[in-house]
Amino acid sequence: MCKRTWLTLVGTILFCIFLLCGFCSHSHFFFPRSILFKKTTAAIATLWDDGKHYDYVINLAAETKYGHNDEVYKERVKHLSLSCAAEAVKHNIKRFIEVSTAQVYEPTNKPKTESGALEPWTNIAKFKLEVEQGLKDISGLDYVVVRPAIVYGPGDKAGVGKFKFFAGSLGATY
Repeated sequence: MCKRTWLTLVGTILFCIFLLCGFCSHSHFFFPRSILFKKTTAAIATLWDDGKHYDYVINLAAETKYGHNDEVYKERVKHLSLSCAAEAVKHNIKRFIEVSTAQVYEPTNKPKTESGALEPWTNIAKFKLEVEQGLKDISGLDYVVVRPAIVYGPGDKAGVGKFKFFAGSLGATY
């Protein structure tokens, strides 16, 4: 399954959570088309080309594959997310929701809280934390950051997906 489909699946799950919790209706939601990391700012500006107004933006866009150098994550995580946020302000979005990662917390076996010690332990987390800090500097942006411990779905080829396949071959799938 391609990355775009995986991001759509994750977006759909978040959308269902928001609907079930009564935060909004379908007509108030916006799921951006795939941005293929080329000329990021120009690509992001085209998201609003349909002329519609959206109240909420959930930013799920980021490079999630491990093993790249810092320049890749700087462009495909930090620059991409901060550009999305800046564009959201230009379009008077009510709320910008940044999906970060719980990998920004120090790597211990103890449960984490929002006020827990921050010590990113992956390059992705390092740049996600820089995004979180950068959002504070964008004037007029009303935002929320969520830090899921893991994002799992059919597009997960490197993480939990491997374990599900293994567990399925043993006859137990959850």
